[in-house]
Amino acid sequence: MSASCPTYGFVVDVQLAPHVNAVAQVALWNSFCHALDARGLVCTGVKRAGWPTTVRSEASQATDADRQALHQWAAAHDIIVGIEIGQLVDLSAGD
Repeated sequence: MSASCPTYGFVVDVQLAPHVNAVAQVALWNSFCHALDARGLVCTGVKRAGWPTTVRSEASQATDADRQALHQWAAAHDIIVGIEIGQLVDLSAGD
């Protein structure tokens, strides 16, 4: 019996500027989801718009290039005052 393939992903935690209104938060979340979709990524374990969230690839493995792309995405949004993007980890290891 062979081991299952790992599912690499990472956690993203975004810190917003104080007093960001709900409309701007929803718009940012939609932009985040669009950025993920453009790279074939999805976020899991989220029941509402917000952070932290776990990101993985729909078809293959998340990569360091995906992590870097999300850093670049965050830099384009002035309401983001900080972002923590975790290291790639095997999300299937806990199964």
